[in-house]
This record gives sequence, C-alpha cells and structure tokens, in this order.
Amino acid sequence: MPMVSCVTKYSCPSGQSLTDINNHFYCVANNNGKCYTAESYNPCDATAGYQNQEADSSCSTCGYYPTSKCPPSCESGQTLTQISGNNYCVDNQNGMCYGIISYSSGQAKQSVDANCSACGYYPTSKCPPSCESGQTLTQISGKNYCVDNQNGMCYGTISYSSGQAKQSIDANCSPCGIYPTSKCPPFCKSGQEKKDINGKTYCVASDGTCYGMATYSSSGQIKQQPDASCSSCGKYPANECPPYCSNNQALMNANGKTFCVEKTSSGLGGACYTAMTSFNTSQSAFDNYGSTQPCTCECGYYGTCDSAESSCPPQRS
Repeated sequence: MPMVSCVTKYSCPSGQSLTDINNHFYCVANNNGKCYTAESYNPCDATAGYQNQEADSSCSTCGYYPTSKCPPSCESGQTLTQISGNNYCVDNQNGMCYGIISYSSGQAKQSVDANCSACGYYPTSKCPPSCESGQTLTQISGKNYCVDNQNGMCYGTISYSSGQAKQSIDANCSPCGIYPTSKCPPFCKSGQEKKDINGKTYCVASDGTCYGMATYSSSGQIKQQPDASCSSCGKYPANECPPYCSNNQALMNANGKTFCVEKTSSGLGGACYTAMTSFNTSQSAFDNYGSTQPCTCECGYYGTCDSAESSCPPQRS
C-alpha cells in the first residue's frame, strides 16, 4: 500500500485562482480580484476535509489582488461621491475634493483633485471666497470683495450656478464703488451740477457758488473747497455776480443807483464811477445831473453840491 503524504495541500473553489502572495496562499476571485483564504487539506489529519472559506484582506492594502483591482475607496472622514461620472473623495467637513485612494508599491496614496467642481469643493455652496485673475480678495467692513488690481473697482466674490462661475460688480465697498477711496474719480456732491467753464471743470451749487471737484480722503471723508476762479465773484453764471469796485473805491447805493466812490484820506468824498460787473470791467464817470442827491451835481463828486458848478472840486481829467 503506497505511503500517504501528509503535506498540507491548498485549493480554491471554481472561479478562484490559487495565488502565492508573499509566501502565503490565497484564493483570488477571477472576476474582481477579491482575496479569500485558500482551502487547505491535510490527508493525515483525522478531521480530514476542507475548512470553511472566508474573505482574507491581508493579501494587499485593500483586500484585492493585484491592487489595480482595488475598488474605489476614501480615507476616514471622506465620502465616496460620484460627480459627473467620476469618483471623488469629498471631505465631510469642508467639502474639499480628493481623488480616490491609489496604490503604489503596496502603499495607499491620495491627492487633491479639484476637477469635482469649478472651485475644487463639493457642493459649490462650500466653495471658499475667491476672485478672478487680476483681482485681490479684500475684506472691507467685514465683507469679502474682489478688488481690481488696476483701477480698484469692486466686485462680489465668485458664485456658482449650474457649475458655472459668475461674478458681478458690488459697489458697496466704498461710497464710489472703488477701493481704496483715494482711487475714486473726482465728483460733485448732491445738489451740485458739474460744469465746464473756460476749459475747467467746476461743481456749481444751487446758489451759483463754484467749487472744485470733490474727492475722498483715505478715510472715506469727502474733501471739497470753493473755487472762485469760475467768474469774477466765484459764482456761475456770471450774471449772479453783484456789482463791484476797485480796491481804492467803495460801493455805494443812492436813488436806486449803484456806483463806486473813491476813498480819500478823510473818508469818502472822491470822484464817482460806474460800478464794474462780470460783463463790463471798465469804469466811467458816474454823473447824474439835475438832482440834489449824492454824486448828483454836474461834476460827479460825492456829497451835496451847490447849484453852481463853481462849487464843484476841480474837474477830473
């Protein structure tokens, strides 16, 4: 009778292949690579017969062989999510997307995969504040804005709709919609009208007073000063300007007439002249004949004159 060998033998059920992995026998499913314990049989064992078979994940880091057959999986704290037909691992806290775990030399590896959405987070409601190229994310008064690096124009942060990035102007960042306010273009205050007068731009108030263009300080305060160069009196239109006199004259009113009287060492009493206006800056002698009121004698000097011309001061040249 031939001697029976007591060497333990291994075998696998139909549909599995007996595979030696690191000097250990496994049964590997032919369809998906899942590993199971190999069925062992020792002819010398009194309890002869095959043992029950169980899954055995010790064959690789994922329990499948080779690792290229490992099913999609994620790290702890991530959820396997299919997006547009592709598998991603989505962080349960912040929504950041990662690729599924891959294996190299038996080591599990994983890296960020931003292709899951327009911002690399899923869903897009978890996208962090971001800006277009050429803009800087800036927090102003507790709110995020995207500020153009060139002109300072403010935009809202990028939002997403149907996977598409969208952005629009948000002028709430400053009084003029530009940040910082030092970049705001000159402007006229409410109640003022912008006017170009003799090649220069002014802000004209409702009472005709002329101002220079307003600007903002670095703290957002409006700065503006009167600018009287718009006319002879600092008002526009020029017919808003009252009559005026030279520095050595005083403006007087009598008998419904406005005129200029020369100042003398003893006060008023010099020659009388017509008042100047914005439209006529030349003066002529102011004589109002036939009356006894100031500057009314024929010689045109200020004061009450006798009826005879001889009482008048020397004739003016």
